[in-house]
Amino acid sequence: PARPAAGAEVPPGAITERILASSARDPDRRDVELRVLTGIARSIATATDLDVTLAAIARLLRESFGYRVVSFAELTGDLLWLRAADGLDVTRIPPIGREHGLAGASLTERRPIFAPEVDRDPRYVVKLPEVRAEIAVPIFIEGDPWGVLLVGDDRVGALSAEDGELLQAVADQVTVRAQNLQLVSRFRRQLEQAEALRRV
Repeated sequence: PARPAAGAEVPPGAITERILASSARDPDRRDVELRVLTGIARSIATATDLDVTLAAIARLLRESFGYRVVSFAELTGDLLWLRAADGLDVTRIPPIGREHGLAGASLTERRPIFAPEVDRDPRYVVKLPEVRAEIAVPIFIEGDPWGVLLVGDDRVGALSAEDGELLQAVADQVTVRAQNLQLVSRFRRQLEQAEALRRV
């Protein structure tokens, strides 16, 4: 399929259903995508630690599709911090402002951003030799920005709109689990506060 231009929108919607329904896709890739999405759904369903889950998802995506780097950045205040990654040491990367880079653009525009050649995209700010193409997919929880799923490759043109669709499906699953874990955490805090008040 034709590759979208830099910054082109990766269409949102029922991504998993499109993966299942698309007859034009490479059947081998479609099978791998479905296997990966099923694996992610299983690991998310049993997850109790978001960091472990994000690291496992990053590793699975990288191993299954040969991406050079897969990472999750979390928005804390006005900064995006790498929280989990595979193929990259997260301590190497300083935080960036929420409106900077492809990650910031994806949050601002509330859509995935696809840069088939990062050197030609003026929004790209983190200069990594191992990244020459990148997709940034925003993650929102209850309408509020939580962070970004970032996938990079060291080959220009190695990423496509198909990758964007897959990553949107992954981000959708992460959104649900992160939201559930936040609710569990909030409920535990409320129980602890109630118990502390009961003791008084």
